[in-house]
Amino acid sequence: MSYTMHLTREGKWWHVYVPEIDHATQGRTLAEADEMARDLICLVENERGANLEPDAIELSRTINLPDDVTQHLRQADALREQARQTQQSALDEQAGAVQALRKSGVSLRDAGRALGLSHQRVSQLARH
Repeated sequence: MSYTMHLTREGKWWHVYVPEIDHATQGRTLAEADEMARDLICLVENERGANLEPDAIELSRTINLPDDVTQHLRQADALREQARQTQQSALDEQAGAVQALRKSGVSLRDAGRALGLSHQRVSQLARH
């Protein structure tokens, strides 16, 4: 059976709410929270007549992170995107250097030597 855990950090504990059974528990670690949720689900469902074992429970997680944490994550994502764009720009410029050398009649091998690149890499950049 499949259940959802909604986790929120409260002090030293992860508060765990399972909406399918409308009950909550807690754990000090996420692993402990999983275990406590499984135990709670079994307890509640078995009181309702089910014959459920903890290993038979599939859990999905929704973690509610504090605003400052989500701000850091958003900033990290923005910086990764900026780095990706910067890396692409650097690649475009390097390809431009290769193409300029090739237009002036420089061989792939000489272009590679001049730029400190292998002739294979120069060949790739020339096709960029």
